[in-house]
Amino acid sequence: MNRSKFWFLSTMIAGSLAIQPEVSAQLTISPEAEKSAVVDVICPDCVTADLFPSPYVEQTLPGIREALSYIGFDLKAILPQGSSISGAVLDVFDLNTEVDDQFVNVVLLDVSSDWDPETLDFNLAKSTYGATSEESPSATVGVDPAKVLWRGSAAMNLEFQPGRATTGSRAIFESQLPSADSELVAALNAALSEGDGYVTFVLYGETLDDNNMVGIDYGDGEPGPTLTLQIESGATSGETVVFDFDGNDSAAWTSAQSSAKENGPTDLGIISTEDPTVGNSVPPSPLTGTGFIGPVPFEAEDGTNTRDNAHETLVYRSPEFEITPNGEISFALIGGAKPGFDLDAINQDGLPAESDGNGSIGVALRNATTGQYLTFNARLENGGQAWETIILDEEILGDVIELGESYTLDFIDYHSGGWGWAGLDNVIIKQGTPITNYDFDDETLQGWTIVHDSSVENGPTQLGVISENEPAVGNSVPPTPLNSPAFIGPVPFEAEDGTNTRDNAHSTLVVRSPEFKIYQDGLISFALIGGSKPGFDIDEINASGLPESSDGNGSIGVALRKASTGEYLNFYTRAENGGQAWETIILGENELRGMIEFDESYTLDFIDYHSGGWGWAGLDDVTIQEGTPVIRYDFDDETLQGWTVVGDSSVENGPTQLGVISENDPNVGDSVPPTPLNTPAFIGPVPFEAENGSNTRDSSHSTLVLRSPEFPLHTDSEISFALIGGAKPGFDIDEVNANGLPTESAGDGSIGVALRKASTGEYLTFNTRSENGGQAWETIILNGDDFGDMIEEGEQYTLDFIDYHSGGWGWAGMDDVIIRPGTPAPPQAVGITDVSIQDRSIVIEYSGQLEASQSVTGEWAPVNGATSPYSEAITEDSKYFRIIE
Repeated sequence: MNRSKFWFLSTMIAGSLAIQPEVSAQLTISPEAEKSAVVDVICPDCVTADLFPSPYVEQTLPGIREALSYIGFDLKAILPQGSSISGAVLDVFDLNTEVDDQFVNVVLLDVSSDWDPETLDFNLAKSTYGATSEESPSATVGVDPAKVLWRGSAAMNLEFQPGRATTGSRAIFESQLPSADSELVAALNAALSEGDGYVTFVLYGETLDDNNMVGIDYGDGEPGPTLTLQIESGATSGETVVFDFDGNDSAAWTSAQSSAKENGPTDLGIISTEDPTVGNSVPPSPLTGTGFIGPVPFEAEDGTNTRDNAHETLVYRSPEFEITPNGEISFALIGGAKPGFDLDAINQDGLPAESDGNGSIGVALRNATTGQYLTFNARLENGGQAWETIILDEEILGDVIELGESYTLDFIDYHSGGWGWAGLDNVIIKQGTPITNYDFDDETLQGWTIVHDSSVENGPTQLGVISENEPAVGNSVPPTPLNSPAFIGPVPFEAEDGTNTRDNAHSTLVVRSPEFKIYQDGLISFALIGGSKPGFDIDEINASGLPESSDGNGSIGVALRKASTGEYLNFYTRAENGGQAWETIILGENELRGMIEFDESYTLDFIDYHSGGWGWAGLDDVTIQEGTPVIRYDFDDETLQGWTVVGDSSVENGPTQLGVISENDPNVGDSVPPTPLNTPAFIGPVPFEAENGSNTRDSSHSTLVLRSPEFPLHTDSEISFALIGGAKPGFDIDEVNANGLPTESAGDGSIGVALRKASTGEYLTFNTRSENGGQAWETIILNGDDFGDMIEEGEQYTLDFIDYHSGGWGWAGMDDVIIRPGTPAPPQAVGITDVSIQDRSIVIEYSGQLEASQSVTGEWAPVNGATSPYSEAITEDSKYFRIIE
């Protein structure tokens, strides 16, 4: 089956890197339409069942010009809480057997989600749900353009040969001008953040030819209309701030400049659908909700058009925020497109005092410290009555954002005349993930510390700063830094008398970075120049330590080190020995997976214990992108990614374990396993089928268990995973915790995923599929509502994929496990919170460890068994109390 996909994605490129790492989505979900209905202008009071008698009502949706096919998706019901959508594709099954190259249109409509397939007819669709019609030259359908959020189209491209049967394929809807890919993503995200999470697409053909597409329950199990979404947690892009202007205030935005000119707008402020004081004209509808920002008054009560009239320059300013170069800013504009904003002139001379016919309207990104404007964006289309979403992504922000700086967004209007106004709505600021850069260009170590130096005569004494501005490194010319003026290398690079110190013998040299955290989707990059000396025996060094001195077989490079244990995890050196060009080494998700531990701290150690030819190297431009506190297992490298088999089987003709099933590995048998949620691999019973065709997966076996690595959880945590196959829910947690898992499978056994407390082995939750025997992946999401008070700070947990069922649909597959451990509870402040006298006893309320002493300078000792509030009878003896951590 041909199922190509056209992804609506924004590329993420680290502004400071010359090499782009591969970035993968955090989660992919492909739900089918939750409901569908067909209405027909020829029979305006017919519901779907009248037009398509059973069973066709559940099989096909028409793509013809006289009918509209409504399909609905409930996003909030299927997506993790706090998710944002980064990519979307709508596809349908092309069951076209009569015509070729016919197009079917689709629109995403801004309509209520309450339409009912059993009662929706064309009359109701026209009055309430955005349908329109034309009677000449023949009766055809359309949609209200004011309700259209996005348009797309797909070609029904089956090849038809007379006398030969055709088979269906998936048809992919692509954006149709003037709609853009980003508008679909923005509209779906708006439905999640502002609406009820329900979205309605409407399909209709361009001709009266019959272009049938599969509906909800096609006979051969082919999915119906499917909305495949790539999902990012809020965590994947840092904290997200949304300004929708739908409350009673403007979400802390302030009027930085207003106007006193008669008959013109006085401010940029909230225009609300619930507030008629904007005048007797009807402003445009907000993108979502009840309010947006625009010129007020929009129109005078006597009908005078104030919004286009002359005024002093208006500025509406956001609260200050921080953002990293990998963040993202988006906002929607409506109205006039007035882009003529001269950044250089305005930064030098300031904004014009008043509006005129050549002025600008748009949104500027401003450095809050300097007041300098960095970017300015206006609408592309002048006078548009449809909202246009503008996105400043990593490619744009990477050139203008400085780490540690604060910024504002300024909505600016100094235009008057035709379409001399604009509206602003749905400002979304994704602050990005923390990035630390060490370029050494301030000619310091920038917090790196010298751990090992050398006093060997005529050799380098340490790894330190080598600068183009500092000739004291010797009379040789060191290489040019990757970015001027400085890098890290052996100092002195050469003695003043011309002696080559850098290649000479020395004690082992180590310079160490500050500690940092990094997560699975983080990134580390650094550049090396000089010698390539890779012979770093990690096992030997972790057991015995670094060599004390350099020699001709020693190594030079950068090691990733676990801070809590001092253990080296990997070592990296140049690919080419003796290169005079800088080589950038990048550690992305594939390299970090399985090496880093959640919430651990690490250092980078630049190490040199080589002497001889090319016995030196330089280090520059170290970048550490922390990533997001998310643990992801997709199994697409065709390994268990750290999961371990803790229960296997030797029962003949049954599966032996839960393991990797890959599209690239024919050893699973001669049956075709289901397609992974994300290719090429997932976890399931192996062998899936024997080579002779025997069905092993449903056969009897000992209980199979596959266990994840341990991870922490906090009260705001979330876990998601996808299952396919059988639904076998009869897992008695109390019984299993008391007596252990059954040793063998049975017809009433269970298959699913359990959350387990690592310290005790106790199972806390068990989840299986809701539908038995499904060939579509079902994503299960667990959050704080499911965990209740089961989660304990400081504990570790595992996920156990468990199978002790045999018989029909006696197997399941697992894919795309995502664990968001959440935020640790803040440590409780240590100290005394209250002291009182009650019934001749002193009562102390405190947090921490209570200690007592007979004198202030005496010996302090813990008060055994004390808990807050602590009470002790008052006596004539002196006694002192204190709190320690």
